[in-house]
Amino acid sequence: MSYVKTLIMPNSYRSLIAKLRLDKDLARRIGLGPDRIPSTSILKKFFHELDIKTLYQINLQLINELHSSGVLNFNKLAVDSVPIESYFKHPTKKEESSTDPDATWGFSKCKGRWYFGYKAHIITDIDSKLEISYIFTSAIESDQKITDSLINLLKKLETQPKLLLADAGYDSEDNHFKLREELNCIGIIKPNPRRKKSKRYTAKSVNKAKKLLKQTTLDKYIPIRKRKKEYRQCCCVLQKHRIFRKIYKKRIYVEQDNYIIKNVLGLEKKKIVGLINMQKEVLLRCIVLLAIAIVSNQLGIPEVMRSPRFFQN
Repeated sequence: MSYVKTLIMPNSYRSLIAKLRLDKDLARRIGLGPDRIPSTSILKKFFHELDIKTLYQINLQLINELHSSGVLNFNKLAVDSVPIESYFKHPTKKEESSTDPDATWGFSKCKGRWYFGYKAHIITDIDSKLEISYIFTSAIESDQKITDSLINLLKKLETQPKLLLADAGYDSEDNHFKLREELNCIGIIKPNPRRKKSKRYTAKSVNKAKKLLKQTTLDKYIPIRKRKKEYRQCCCVLQKHRIFRKIYKKRIYVEQDNYIIKNVLGLEKKKIVGLINMQKEVLLRCIVLLAIAIVSNQLGIPEVMRSPRFFQN
């Protein structure tokens, strides 16, 4: 519990050092004596030398531990993007080059405005309501283009989801095709209203969609273009079904995880520069939440599995 409490300290290095100097018992529990508390420069150097691959390995170990204890089952996953603004100024007419070369312009629907920064795509397990990992892109990159990275990441995590929930930003025939053919997973993706107007489906098309739900993939001799169309149409039909509408509403758990990461764990106030630093900051917070889930499960209080404030207090 002491390690978890240390990981969810205030954002700045100075506040962390001040807290450790005041709370000597906490410093002792994590292996720091009164004369061994690191300085700000040492903490900055430690963060700079952190390897992203190492963070992903720690993330994978925590996920495997939660999976073996029965907390995670990976039957239903959800994905959503989080806008993260860069700390440095965006390029202007006077200064065309930006001080943060990794950041780009993008439009945030939740903010209702353009922003200069990055995107983090959060992947959440619906049944446990826990986030499991992230995919990182620049702000300008479309949500539709992260499917390959998503499939590769889920394969590395050795997960086999049956359903994947996503909003209209991820809607495309290619994404439905890749999820079914490569991951053997059905995408419950909200149809993008800009593509085609919603229509009423006949009983024949509904029965066809229900068969596709059981079969998951179509036969290989059917042309790829037709398969892509059938997969997306199946999703559009299922969206009108009462059971799947109820399942899709659970995608709100991803947005709740976004709030915890950005507001409770302080990502919104963090001054981030560079895509690599952004990946480190988000992955560290993901590790914190997974560690909290493990600790709360071991203590027999699963109701605080998503409550960092319980451990802060």
